[in-house]
Amino acid sequence: MNFGAVTVHALFTGTVHRTLFTHRGSTINRDLND
Repeated sequence: MNFGAVTVHALFTGTVHRTLFTHRGSTINRDLND
């Protein structure tokens, strides 16, 4: 593997995890507010 591929993969994975975490947090907040 070259460094560029590892960096892109890390950024992509981080973005996906952040998106999932934010979505899950928003869902929890919505459930608490109902």
